[in-house]
Amino acid sequence: MKGLLRTVCLLAALAAAAAIAMAVMRRDGSRKPSAAHRRPYGPVAAAVACISLAEKPDAGSVLLAGAGAEEFSNAFARVGLKCGTERGARYDAVFAAHGAADFAEWRSLGKSLSPDGIAVWRIDADRLPAKTFEAALRGFPFEECHLWMPGERDWILVGRARQAKVKFDAVADLFARECAFEAFAYAGCNSMQDLFANYIGAREDLLPAFNGSDADVRPGDFVSRDPPALDWVDVSEVDADMAEGSGAAVKSARAARLLVVQGMLAAERGDADESVGLWAKANRANHGDTMLRERMHRLRVNAEALAGMGKYEMAAECLNTILAVRDDDVPAALRLGECLKLAGKRELAEKVVAKARSIEKGKEASRAAAAR
Repeated sequence: MKGLLRTVCLLAALAAAAAIAMAVMRRDGSRKPSAAHRRPYGPVAAAVACISLAEKPDAGSVLLAGAGAEEFSNAFARVGLKCGTERGARYDAVFAAHGAADFAEWRSLGKSLSPDGIAVWRIDADRLPAKTFEAALRGFPFEECHLWMPGERDWILVGRARQAKVKFDAVADLFARECAFEAFAYAGCNSMQDLFANYIGAREDLLPAFNGSDADVRPGDFVSRDPPALDWVDVSEVDADMAEGSGAAVKSARAARLLVVQGMLAAERGDADESVGLWAKANRANHGDTMLRERMHRLRVNAEALAGMGKYEMAAECLNTILAVRDDDVPAALRLGECLKLAGKRELAEKVVAKARSIEKGKEASRAAAAR
């Protein structure tokens, strides 16, 4: 247990070690891709497409504009959107992933939108100064603007030329749409509450959060205890009890997201007990939270990078953190057993692997029972 509590204190060192490992693998020796070209975590990219569809459920086409946008083409195609790159046509959505706040370019792209189309801007929030993000939020040239956070660093601005309402039933139907079902599941958006846990608020809700500081923005600056109003979702034709139940479920998922963010802040402070405890609590509340899944994925990446350098005990610390949050993660447990064995801790490795096999058998029995 002591190793588990010590793990989060080492996260900064682990991240740095992983960056060094990645630099070794790059031929040009660079450690960090440019903001416009950093590849997003797969489920987060899928969530970007799902969010776009939630904002415009009847969308059928998307213009992929500028550097980095085509990396999301598979994600958009999986939810049934036809992707294009020619600006002469009209599209239901325009997507850009470039880092520069080129508002003249956005006004030009807006001409390719259908009258009720949406503009979707993926913003890389890694080391993003607050003043830069505030300028982007204020200058995004669309009357209506929503912020979503499917990932810790992958934030989405969705803009419309005019305010519009999206019918609740139209969004709910997306989860049963044959061409989109698997994409929503891959993104961790298995329900309305999973999806809307990523919604942060409208522009007018967010601007008061800025105080003139030029510190880097973080999710904790905008994810609050009070869930944002979803007044752009039309529930007028929905049964009152169903609407109330859905609202409560969204609020619960938002509470789980807040726990994830609080865990990140605790990790930055070096508070191992609190961060692991908060993430574990968030996992119990919403196992599919995209931001939590991404954080666990990054720990796996760090573990593999460290193992690749022969630092098996440090790799084991990363995997121990995952298991402290998700004690039923069989792949993480099996990999932990391998790292412990390579670190010379054969007896402990055998115990870890035996427990993982037992958990897997229990899962298989549960799946078999459910299938009867």
